[in-house]
Amino acid sequence: MGSMTNEARRVFLVVLHNMQDGKCCYCGGYMPLGKREGGPPEHGGIATFEHLDDRYDMPRGQVPFGKFRRVALACWDCKQERGKRRSKKYGVITKR
Repeated sequence: MGSMTNEARRVFLVVLHNMQDGKCCYCGGYMPLGKREGGPPEHGGIATFEHLDDRYDMPRGQVPFGKFRRVALACWDCKQERGKRRSKKYGVITKR
């Protein structure tokens, strides 16, 4: 999501949220678009962008100009768990 403006990122978030009926791509739980006032977020937390081709996949960073990477929305909890599982399996990768 690197070169998108904050406004474009927000619009894309809303579009994906509507396409997924507000449900996490992993657990199917409802994801609010932002934190609720006066309390913790609902199940799984807020909607976050999930790059389906993550840092452990070879094609990442090799997407041709004008093409989109595979992105969906996942709840914060599922995204964190996926990251933990992938780091445990492949080891920690640092930025170059």
